[in-house]
Amino acid sequence: MNTTTSDFERLQLAVDAAGVGTWDLNVPTGELIWSAHCKAIFGLPPTAEVTYADFLEGLHPDDRAPSDAAVQQALDPAGPGTYDIEYRTRWRENGPTRWARATGRAFFNDDRTQALRFIGTITDVTEYKSMIERITAAYEDLETKVIFRTLELEQEIRQLREERR
Repeated sequence: MNTTTSDFERLQLAVDAAGVGTWDLNVPTGELIWSAHCKAIFGLPPTAEVTYADFLEGLHPDDRAPSDAAVQQALDPAGPGTYDIEYRTRWRENGPTRWARATGRAFFNDDRTQALRFIGTITDVTEYKSMIERITAAYEDLETKVIFRTLELEQEIRQLREERR
């Protein structure tokens, strides 16, 4: 490996090492560029061409409208200009469902009347979501066990009190 790398090369190495995908939308032209890792999260090969419509099609049906609304809000000159959302990707009917977190920022013209670019990152958070579900299930199971054990102990206490009478 070349040890005299540019800032851009170091950034690219860091993004690759972190497993982060990137996306870049030229708003006026509609041209959308996804990194290979971004495409992989959607189950696409690195050479696949993508459009905004492809992005929406690749989302779980329940996540399409909220995701589109978040994009439109970020691109609105009166909006926040930022994007931070979690959604499920499911490229084909029989493809695996993955959870992703995307964050981004819109860049506007000088008088902030039109979004020009929309750039961001995407991270696969499927394992994180799975871990949270397992922890929640374990907690709920433990909580249920505590409730039942508490009821058992209360019953035993009642029995002991009645036996003392």
